[in-house]
Amino acid sequence: MRHFDGHSSTGGAGEGAVYVPVLQAHAGELAALKRMSAGTRARTCPLLEIVPDSGFRLHQPGGLRDWFEVLAANWPQRVMVDGHHLRPPETRGRTGLGTIVEEARGLAGQMVPVIRLDADEPTRADARAALRTNENGIAVRIRVGPRELVTAGEELILRLRALLGQIRATVASVDLVIDLELVEDDAVARLAARHLSRFIDRLPAVQSYRSVIVTSGTFPPHLGKVRSWTLTPIIRYDVAVWEFLKAEQPQRMPVYGDYAISHPVRYAPSSGNWRPAPQLRYTTPMNWLVLRGTQRGDPRRHGQFFEICRQISQHPDFSDGLGPADRCIAEPERHLAGPGGGKLWKELGIAHHADFVVDSIGRSGLP
Repeated sequence: MRHFDGHSSTGGAGEGAVYVPVLQAHAGELAALKRMSAGTRARTCPLLEIVPDSGFRLHQPGGLRDWFEVLAANWPQRVMVDGHHLRPPETRGRTGLGTIVEEARGLAGQMVPVIRLDADEPTRADARAALRTNENGIAVRIRVGPRELVTAGEELILRLRALLGQIRATVASVDLVIDLELVEDDAVARLAARHLSRFIDRLPAVQSYRSVIVTSGTFPPHLGKVRSWTLTPIIRYDVAVWEFLKAEQPQRMPVYGDYAISHPVRYAPSSGNWRPAPQLRYTTPMNWLVLRGTQRGDPRRHGQFFEICRQISQHPDFSDGLGPADRCIAEPERHLAGPGGGKLWKELGIAHHADFVVDSIGRSGLP
């Protein structure tokens, strides 16, 4: 068991965020933002994707305002928001970017809207208007697989320059997010780091961007290969990307980002009333420890979660004292009103993950 005193140095990371979690903003993800420790919150800037199936009835009048009210209550500080997945029932003829800028007015004063490199012309026009009317700047998100980065680096730089000119953004107002998406193994992690370093070094005025962020993810799309009541390690290859990138020594070392305990290539939700088995996805230095119960046949039903917490808290890599999420896992009967459901299990897993990553970066420079 690893013991923490609740304090850590930023290790020369400088002012501002040292971690960017990319989260699809369902109720569990928003609750996780509030569950993070105070130290983690101070060094984290989430990138939230608003999705139509988030449970907030976004298609109904006032649905998006309700979402932003929950966000403001749980995270009243700087946050990047991507409205790319919003559909016509939510946008009502507007672009996703224009919709979130309008709906956030008066609620999310520190929101940074996200525009993707392949944004259409109406979205670019809304981004230009947003830059004229607020001082929060904009985040430009480049989604590029590690192998694509090998061949398309120069083209991406040209497209980025064209986008910034079209929306009339100075690099000093831009958070540049390079999203590698899925990193399957150690070889891909090494390839990604090598070509990412070259890409960063070729970026014009790379030192002038407000921030440069690199995100990637490794977690599998489902737990089909995890047997019930079998503690299963899953390797965090996104950490390997960071280790290899530090060794490459690019001109500017970016901010670390990941998809926390979710798969980076998102899938459509299952239809019907399917519910996950009680589970916990617990982050350790090189792995996620995954333990899940059974969906049927156990009279404890969701109560299995307390036993899952007990087993995780007895593991040598349990981070005792790290933050509020770990206190709940160590003593769930004391700190939780009940075993909850998927929302709570996700909330605790994400909050612990963020606490762990920020603390680890502060202690070792590695997530």
